[in-house]
Amino acid sequence: MMFIDALWLGGGLALLLAGGEALVRGASGLALVARISPAIIGLTVVAAGTSTPELVVSVRAALAGSAGLALGNVVGSNIVNISAILGLTLLIRPMTLGRDTLRFEWPMMFAASAALIVLAFDGSLSRGNGLALLVGLALFGALAALRRRGQAVPPTQTMTPSGAAPTALEDRPLRTPAVAQAFEPVETASLGRTGGLAIIFNSSAVLLGVLGLSLGAELLVKGAVGLTHNFGISDTVIGLTIVAGGTSAPELFTSIIAARKGQGALALTNLLGSNIFNIFAIAGATATIAPLRLPPEILMRDLPWMLALTIALLPMCLLARKLGRLHGIALGLGYIAYTTSLILHN
Repeated sequence: MMFIDALWLGGGLALLLAGGEALVRGASGLALVARISPAIIGLTVVAAGTSTPELVVSVRAALAGSAGLALGNVVGSNIVNISAILGLTLLIRPMTLGRDTLRFEWPMMFAASAALIVLAFDGSLSRGNGLALLVGLALFGALAALRRRGQAVPPTQTMTPSGAAPTALEDRPLRTPAVAQAFEPVETASLGRTGGLAIIFNSSAVLLGVLGLSLGAELLVKGAVGLTHNFGISDTVIGLTIVAGGTSAPELFTSIIAARKGQGALALTNLLGSNIFNIFAIAGATATIAPLRLPPEILMRDLPWMLALTIALLPMCLLARKLGRLHGIALGLGYIAYTTSLILHN
């Protein structure tokens, strides 16, 4: 029986990875056709797309009565994002901070983390709490659109970039080589097609991604719950470790690819945006659909760890215009410390 549960878990993770990749590429391609800049894509489309596995898994777990798995997935994913994944990304390539990191993205991530702790303080997340978080998501989206409306690429174009990678935009030449370079590292599902074919290919990728995520979440939750029963491990711990790590894989791959291509801003905004989406969208939607009674350890241990790691990122950003490998090591050690506390407590 344990072998079957392990197969469900592994198959679910594989489908989540494939579905998340298809969804991100398709959504990015459609966003680029609409002339949305890579910076906005990183904070919104890619961040939301890479957070979709967490959304599907958390809602499925909540409906199955596994509140610890549902919220543990959200909290664990946020901890993985800002410690393990950001730390690993910085070890691969240091990144220069943009102005909006300190002025908008980090404050919004901190506000979302603090809001979740305040709303969950009574040991539950009600439908009203969930709706409040969804309102926070709407406000975040509106503020992001207002702050970045000047970054959209103008629809009038005058020249075609030379040597640019095939994307959905090839039939709509870019104004300057600099703008073309900004779009080049954004992966799409166009496969070199342009015009109407690009829209069809990217839309199909979005549909396949949603289907893969849905089936993957079903299998992953089934396997994870089965393993908790077999080994006597709480569903909260499974959610904070195996499930959180698996559903954070899209963020990991997206950030590493962006960092290797010198797109540090895309990598960082993807991670910060994913954390914001995880709280406002995933915890909000999950609690709205199925109110959660939270395990005490999430309140006393995991939520404080999430907030502490969020706060620890602030002095790094304030004291250095560029996050380097030493910052990556410090964040990685933070994740090791958290995981050690989790194992010892369990």
